[in-house]
Amino acid sequence: MNTLAQVIVFPRGQLSAKDKERLTKAGVIAVEADSPSDVHMLMPEFPTVGGNAMLMAAMEAISGSQGDFNVRSAFVKAMFERMRLAEVGGKERG
Repeated sequence: MNTLAQVIVFPRGQLSAKDKERLTKAGVIAVEADSPSDVHMLMPEFPTVGGNAMLMAAMEAISGSQGDFNVRSAFVKAMFERMRLAEVGGKERG
């Protein structure tokens, strides 16, 4: 089963109700816009990080914890930072 539906942008008014029904049955999401060339597609996904990112984030969290119970929070923050750097095209640490 395909979890990502195909999205097609059409000029407003180009599709009839029957066209929209056919597209919907075919699993296509039809979007109508006044200016289709101005539509930006967003793909909701997490940026990818290398295989060592989780290990390095865990080591960073543990080493900075000084025995307290904030390791979980520190780990999440460290992973988030690695994903943020990957998203903006930076080089992940570690």
